[in-house]
Amino acid sequence: MVAWSSGELAVSLEVYSTYESDSIDLDGRRIPLETDTAAPLACSLNDTTVWRLGTVQFVSPEERIKTDIYPTQPYRAGRIPVVFVHVTLSSPAWWAEMWNTLRADRSLRERCQFWY
Repeated sequence: MVAWSSGELAVSLEVYSTYESDSIDLDGRRIPLETDTAAPLACSLNDTTVWRLGTVQFVSPEERIKTDIYPTQPYRAGRIPVVFVHVTLSSPAWWAEMWNTLRADRSLRERCQFWY
């Protein structure tokens, strides 16, 4: 505490993506990284617009959201693509729980990439 109080302590903050690696090297030691995929997902699903998307798109005479494949993470060569396909009156939000469960599995996270 003396170093902190006297202003002699230097600190830094580094942010790492768990999409890239699940651990870092620190002073010759391998330190595991933890990630929380549920919190940001829950926050984004809190928007009612996301849940109405399928219905709005279905009843609209025009394509409001371009039909395409949307990745949930940066592309990684060599990883198996898992594509969630939603159907009539649906949206990618319906796959949220499945995506969250699969993404939480370290083995799958290291081998797969998830797309809608």
